[in-house]
Amino acid sequence: MKSNNKYNEKRYHIKKNIYHWCLAFQQIRLNLILLVLFLPIVAVTIEMWMNIDFLLALFEAPKIILPIYEIAIKSFGVIIPIILVWSVIETIEALTARKDEASIILAFKENELKNGKPIIIYKNKDKTRGYIRRVWYSPIPLNVWIENQDRIEHQMSETIIKELDYEEKAKDNRIVMISVKGMKQVTEEKPFLDNELEKDMERI
Repeated sequence: MKSNNKYNEKRYHIKKNIYHWCLAFQQIRLNLILLVLFLPIVAVTIEMWMNIDFLLALFEAPKIILPIYEIAIKSFGVIIPIILVWSVIETIEALTARKDEASIILAFKENELKNGKPIIIYKNKDKTRGYIRRVWYSPIPLNVWIENQDRIEHQMSETIIKELDYEEKAKDNRIVMISVKGMKQVTEEKPFLDNELEKDMERI
């Protein structure tokens, strides 16, 4: 039983990492301005390779270890840019996913999250109309989402404007959520007693 739980947990975390990476690349594609974050990395990499001879001459390595030293310096010229690019992508991923995922889990009960928490795999905002479209990978069934819709709206401070549903083309548990910022206003007729109380207050 424990081995099954560990396997499912490991599988869930692998999916989460893959989906978050895809989310980061989607955000870069949708917001090309994010490419600016990579410009310093490109500049550092070019500068590093243009001065590779200087770096090699910086330390007078004995001839016996010179080939190893050259390989090490050139490896750093590849590894450092990869680490920097990785860090930027993870930052974009975290900034996009962290707040939404932290809010959504508060809308569900602990027993509803036992198979895993919802993972955001797509997010886009229609700047003209203000609609926010999210796609979640969800171990939680759709009917539970629908039952908890009021709580989801409350935790995310948004109003869902289209019925929650599975994504048509997807073959796994992907739930589409379309919303707008702000809570919907509930307008109800005031009870008779409230109206009378308001009149009394006006007299006073």
